[in-house]
Amino acid sequence: MSRNLASQDAGARRYAAVEPRCEIHRSLRTDSEREARVRLPAAEAAVLAELDARLTMGQSQEPGTVFSAAAQPDRGIGQ
Repeated sequence: MSRNLASQDAGARRYAAVEPRCEIHRSLRTDSEREARVRLPAAEAAVLAELDARLTMGQSQEPGTVFSAAAQPDRGIGQ
């Protein structure tokens, strides 16, 4: 999966403090284009949740703090 955050979302510049790259690549672990299209929304949501969690925790790279921020059930993406 490859998504250009800057062109997809004008507000994506907010991620620059925790992610300097404009593109983030993640494997969808399939060779089927149809299956990749099914998996893509969940993969994008996971990447955005991780970025939002990193913003919440600042520059902390400790796995526990980033996971805790990402796992907050009342936290919506983009809030």
